[in-house]
Amino acid sequence: MAADVDDIAIRNLLARVARMSDTGTVDEYVELFTDDAVLAVTGAPTRQGSAQMRAGTLALREAGATGPGSGTMHVLGTSEIAVDGDKAAAHTPFTFYRTVDGAAVLAGAGRYYDELVRTTSGWRLHHRRIAIGAGA
Repeated sequence: MAADVDDIAIRNLLARVARMSDTGTVDEYVELFTDDAVLAVTGAPTRQGSAQMRAGTLALREAGATGPGSGTMHVLGTSEIAVDGDKAAAHTPFTFYRTVDGAAVLAGAGRYYDELVRTTSGWRLHHRRIAIGAGA
């Protein structure tokens, strides 16, 4: 039973991360990661820790690449999740859409390779590697 509860909590966290990336505040997005989280994206500098996560997220939003008003949507595929006590791993395919002339246009796809930890605030992302492309 506990494994089912963890699985649901992790799936909800992953969905919230995607939604907050598109529509949430920077604080709402960054709080879903641990204070020492690592975010590694194909072709981009790796961010580590809350300050770099916040700065990177702000830069993307100022450029209109994501966040409220950007017309973006992250869509998650079915996650494969393995829970081991207070740690978990998740592999999730995703697609990324942009609004162009009022229509959703596929702008990218890939996979999230996540390591998560249970904290006093619930499950949080500790390490996310974003691999871009269909063969990711």
